[in-house]
Amino acid sequence: MYLRPLRPAAAAALLALAGWAAPPTEPALRGTPPALAVSTQSSDLAFARRLDRFLRFASLPGQARPMLEHLDLQPGQLDSITRPYAVVHVVFSERAFFVGAGDLPRPESSALLDLLAENMKQDVPNVRLTLLSHTDASGSTTYNDELSLRRARNVFQALIDRGVNRGELTAVVIGGRQPFTANGTPSGKMLNRRLEILISGNLDANLAVIRLRPINRRLIATAPAATRSVAQIMAPEFAGTGHNNPGVPGAAQRDDLVMRRTGGIDLQPASDRPGSSPIPRKPILREDDSSWPDPAGD
Repeated sequence: MYLRPLRPAAAAALLALAGWAAPPTEPALRGTPPALAVSTQSSDLAFARRLDRFLRFASLPGQARPMLEHLDLQPGQLDSITRPYAVVHVVFSERAFFVGAGDLPRPESSALLDLLAENMKQDVPNVRLTLLSHTDASGSTTYNDELSLRRARNVFQALIDRGVNRGELTAVVIGGRQPFTANGTPSGKMLNRRLEILISGNLDANLAVIRLRPINRRLIATAPAATRSVAQIMAPEFAGTGHNNPGVPGAAQRDDLVMRRTGGIDLQPASDRPGSSPIPRKPILREDDSSWPDPAGD
């Protein structure tokens, strides 16, 4: 089934059907400073529009439909919020962008990259996209981390070439640290090799989603229960000088894009009984609308 893009009002209706209702409007915000009430309503509308734009991924012909869901960080999960804070979560199969162990986006991914860049450029100022390139359990941690980083860098290069502000982009070198399912079968490994995107107006919110994700020890081949894995946070920047067309008079110059470490993030310890995610999730594309199984019971 292909889904048509929704108008903002229709997106809001879909959110309501998915179990999300817009925060109360003015009568219930009695006592709230007017400026804050207006800001709250504006951010809710911005989220509905953002979700509407990302629904268009499901209608691209010739593409496997992603997993798309709305995550709600809760007060206490992020120090700076006092009400649920929405994050758009999109997950693509590795095959949507890459072939085998390659790190360059395949030509067929151009439509996805075009739409992702368009979504970013149409969004409100200060939107933040965090990208995780996941691997399976094959290979060493170093190999998987390097592959994750190269893939993130090359996706970011493609987005920046399409006009996206590099200051809105961050990657987390995740490798095989957060498997989607068991790595014991080819189909399981294929699901684990995925590209995950988190988008909100707050980088810390995106990172909190990653940090709070439970890790089931049966899915990974590491670690005593007390071991906490650390993933590196990387941001794209330009270094050195390159040329799009070296030797051609008047050719446009372009600096080389590199990934710079900006910090680390402590992930949840692997556990025999990790439980479900503490962040409420509302699938927007259900399993019959998507190429992905619903992970709610995983």
